[in-house]
Amino acid sequence: MAVIGSSAFSPIKAIYRGESTMAQWGNVNIGGTINTSKSFVNSSFRSGAAAYNSNNETTLTVSGSCKIVSSTQLYITKGFYGHTNPWMNITVFWEVVEYV
Repeated sequence: MAVIGSSAFSPIKAIYRGESTMAQWGNVNIGGTINTSKSFVNSSFRSGAAAYNSNNETTLTVSGSCKIVSSTQLYITKGFYGHTNPWMNITVFWEVVEYV
């Protein structure tokens, strides 16, 4: 663990990680209770499909958002650019970091 500042104490209280597969949007349980004013979330998205144009180039882009909505839950949304099936499943990988 990295030491930040001049003391040997870590400013991080807890880290929660998870992954969820979903078709559209929804709430996800964090797995603990956090102080929302001292926390942030990182996320990345992956789809299980790809779309190609006439030059065999990938045209599907997965996007989404993940935000803390309560002390125990995240709200996840998704979007696609270049794809016509809004119900295709995606996997979101998330990490919530809570500071002391």
